[in-house]
Amino acid sequence: MGGTIIYSIEFDAKEAKVRIWDQIDKFLEYSNLDADINDEVKEIKQSLYHKFVIFKYHLICYRNLESSYKKKLTKKYEKMTSKTGQSPQRYLIEFPDLTAHYESLLFQSKATLDILIKLLNPLYRNCHPILKQLKTFENKGEGVLKDLTKFSERSGRGVKTKIDRVIKLLEKEKESIGWLDRLINARDTISHYRKNEVFAFQIDIKYSPKGDKELSVIPPRETEDQTIREFLGILRYNLLTFCEDFIAVSLAPFLDKALNSYSFKNCSNNPIYFPKWYIWPKDLPCSPKQIMLPAYMGFITQGPISRIGARPLLDLFGYYSKYDIRCKG
Repeated sequence: MGGTIIYSIEFDAKEAKVRIWDQIDKFLEYSNLDADINDEVKEIKQSLYHKFVIFKYHLICYRNLESSYKKKLTKKYEKMTSKTGQSPQRYLIEFPDLTAHYESLLFQSKATLDILIKLLNPLYRNCHPILKQLKTFENKGEGVLKDLTKFSERSGRGVKTKIDRVIKLLEKEKESIGWLDRLINARDTISHYRKNEVFAFQIDIKYSPKGDKELSVIPPRETEDQTIREFLGILRYNLLTFCEDFIAVSLAPFLDKALNSYSFKNCSNNPIYFPKWYIWPKDLPCSPKQIMLPAYMGFITQGPISRIGARPLLDLFGYYSKYDIRCKG
């Protein structure tokens, strides 16, 4: 067909738009990469964004279904008459649609990591054939670390420095809170070692000495003290943050020599919607923190910003004007 093809996804995934799509666009805009490499990175950007859109869709469905089923079960078992006198009773009830959304979320998360690691391929494809092997986030990332370490050892100083930053990020992420291992373990368990009771609502009915009925309706749990819903919320934030970090650490070495990348600790009331990485001129007359703190607090026109003059902050004002996300003072 003739004309222009315009692609879009009609779904609200603002956090992925800000922290994945926009972040990659900003780094590419101020980088010195060749046009063909830019195009390949943008294809990866679109695939990553699509995964987060699908992730959010399944997460919303899971939350809504869990709340709905919990209300229905509570109502049903509050009215139910005991068939066993006053002895304790436990019921395990699974809803297949809820389980299906959980399975999809785990598979989407692992697929997101597989796509993310491919970001390195266009950046270093002419350096060493080892990187052509980076197709999946295999063995909980150990395979990627092994290949990157080999690549680093065989590279010149300039490339080695860039790759070592990625290696350090992967090692830190694996050692810090262990969410990557939990994700892969959960995905493998649901694929190969599934136990039905893990995905079931647990309904406990007990009676007090006076004969009063005590009802407890517990949603499906990931661990003894954490529901699947809670686990998925943590997974969403960690996965998004790790992807943003990986993007920044991978693309920052290719920025224009007059620019630096800077990571700022999140203080937003809704941190998942706020970007973590920013791009700054190296000759900025004050530290990024001096600018970001008043900006986070909503005082964008005050403080050190007024001393910068006409030099743009590159992406700070774009994010504020478009999404208007601020902390409360």
